[in-house]
Amino acid sequence: WALMQARYSRSADGMRESFLSLLKEDPANYAQVVEFIKNSGEGRGLDHAVEKAITFMDKWVLGYGHSSVAEGAIVGIGLEGVSILASKVIEDNRLASYIEKSTRYVSFSASSVYLDEKLMQSQFADEIKEYYAFLFRTYDELQPIVSDYVMKSTPLEAGKNEGAWKRACKARTFDNIRYLLPAATLTSFGWTINARALAHAINKLLSHPLAEMNDLGELLQAEGKKALPSLLKYTGKSEFIEQTNQEMPAFVKEFDLPAEQMKNRAKLVYGPSDADELIAAAILYRYSQTSFEKAYAKAK
Repeated sequence: WALMQARYSRSADGMRESFLSLLKEDPANYAQVVEFIKNSGEGRGLDHAVEKAITFMDKWVLGYGHSSVAEGAIVGIGLEGVSILASKVIEDNRLASYIEKSTRYVSFSASSVYLDEKLMQSQFADEIKEYYAFLFRTYDELQPIVSDYVMKSTPLEAGKNEGAWKRACKARTFDNIRYLLPAATLTSFGWTINARALAHAINKLLSHPLAEMNDLGELLQAEGKKALPSLLKYTGKSEFIEQTNQEMPAFVKEFDLPAEQMKNRAKLVYGPSDADELIAAAILYRYSQTSFEKAYAKAK
């Protein structure tokens, strides 16, 4: 599919014509495809096309750096048993879609938590396990309490579906107590991504300072190569990303941003005071023939 898309940029033919032209490069293979279609029997008949696609990727994507071609190759990946923290690192990739196990609809278990190997071998192991146990115990204890409160505060209305009401109450319950779940809680999610973005995601994971991310990078690299042998051939640790992660903390200190005790100091970060006007001006500008400045003045 990636090869067929790439041909749009190099040929005046449409996709069907390009595909037939590709098949006809190997007459015997083409005859096999025709015979297969006629008889609807078993057989692949696309060996030549697949080999040509791999050769094309090796030459143009890997050899000449035309990475945009790789965006035509899409894969679906299921990640299970990864920490919520790891899911946020992975989900910080563009050109991708995610569907994650929802903390709003699913009850999480104390047994489903990531235990870092180094931490579990340190003097803090017992303390960490104690905190996890406390958080999940509180999470479990609050479920019936909060559920009872939600049901009483939003009672079932006459004529409404009881099953739907119970599901909504359950979601509201989890919605309120999910903040107790530690970032190490294990989750699962589906990931749809193109080959170019996946290669970059793997490079980032392999260059991350945390061991779990490195492990996931290696797993994704191994599994991904089964589906995309050419396009993930040169994935690996990025010296630039690794060096940036190491040097930026020291660099930031030069700007006089010392570490602070942040207990109970979480604050909402506010945007510009004229955010509403900017949004309205952008909408006016899109549908008009005026300048943005005039649209903004009108919005104000």
